[in-house]
Amino acid sequence: MNPASIKAHSNADGAEVLLSGTWILANTMRSHDSFAKALSVHPQNTRWDLLGVESLDSAGAMLIWNSWTRVLPTSLSIKPEHLRVFERLMSADVAPPMVIESRPRWNTVVEIGSTALRSVRHAKDFIALLGQLVLDLMHVSRHPASLPVREISANLYKSGAQAMPVTALVGFLIGIVLSY
Repeated sequence: MNPASIKAHSNADGAEVLLSGTWILANTMRSHDSFAKALSVHPQNTRWDLLGVESLDSAGAMLIWNSWTRVLPTSLSIKPEHLRVFERLMSADVAPPMVIESRPRWNTVVEIGSTALRSVRHAKDFIALLGQLVLDLMHVSRHPASLPVREISANLYKSGAQAMPVTALVGFLIGIVLSY
């Protein structure tokens, strides 16, 4: 794993920055500030060559992206898999436009209507729940053997008796925190 490196040079065509190595969080976090400073000193019309970058994660890409002032440079040489990382940053970096809606006069009527429709839907779902409960109770009363007694008792045992050590541990730890 080669360390991340920056090489900049100027020629008659302009400035060129060559990035190479592995631009991942483990390599760039110790010297993040020096990398950020070295990347940001280059003008907007600089040619960027990222073909020497072996691997790039979102942390390394974000470091480079911020130095580009969150815009892809016009002159950029980059591997396609690394370009996809920057495209994801571009799509995530776009803030939705602020839309100020003018509220029509009948907005109150619309809100009352939508609230009424939601209430009707909730009432319908509640009636369906109660109906299913009544049907299930009638079925169990006619066929008591179909009641899954073993599964119910096993779930009660698992969620009750076997949860006691965890509950005791959590209570103990909360007590320690409160005592401090």
